[in-house]
Amino acid sequence: PPADRLEQRPLVGGFVAARLTYGYMDRIDVPSDLGAAGLLTGTGGASFFVGRNAIRAATRPGMPLIPLLIFRFLHRNAADPTAFFGIPTNRVVELGSQIEL
Repeated sequence: PPADRLEQRPLVGGFVAARLTYGYMDRIDVPSDLGAAGLLTGTGGASFFVGRNAIRAATRPGMPLIPLLIFRFLHRNAADPTAFFGIPTNRVVELGSQIEL
């Protein structure tokens, strides 16, 4: 249920670890759920950290060609996580790495 969706744990320095749990058919809107719990108050707003990996071709591929091409295709066409979670793009910090396949 939406009332049980948010789990909070206080951290050192005034930070809070928040865990949101959604069901399969639930509409995901992270900023609204955090704002309803009072976690997005303050003058500076909140920053959201999103991990993103880039797939690069290795000089010596470690997997067969067909699965590699399928994986690269699916990775490239995956949904944007900021749009999926309903996060405003001006509040996102992307951290990532490059993976050679």
